[in-house]
Amino acid sequence: MFGLSFLFPHQRISEPVRQRVLVYFIIPLFVMALSAHLYQTDQWNTFRKSFSNALQVHAGYIPLRYADIANQKYLWSWTSPTMSILLQALESRPVQTILFNPKKRWEPYGPSSIVNCNPEALANRLGVPFCL
Repeated sequence: MFGLSFLFPHQRISEPVRQRVLVYFIIPLFVMALSAHLYQTDQWNTFRKSFSNALQVHAGYIPLRYADIANQKYLWSWTSPTMSILLQALESRPVQTILFNPKKRWEPYGPSSIVNCNPEALANRLGVPFCL
């Protein structure tokens, strides 16, 4: 309605036109947005559960290629160490697994920056096994 007021600034929009705009434009737009949101929420939950399962299956400082994670479109390689820590903390579990991307040598912050991007040294420092 607000957008239509710009199209016809000096005219009053009749009630039948308002109802048609509501029925044919606004309601379908709302339904499409809601459907897309629900679909993406479901996809995110699938990703989060598969990431959490990968953390439970493995232990130590593990490269991403060994983790079977669904919907990897939600995964940025430099966020996987942070996601590893956060998901385990949110589930009230001790941090036993950190997933990382060995192809990335830089992260904005995170576990690999502690020892100059040397994952093996970090694993030794944390007291967890390291595998490549």
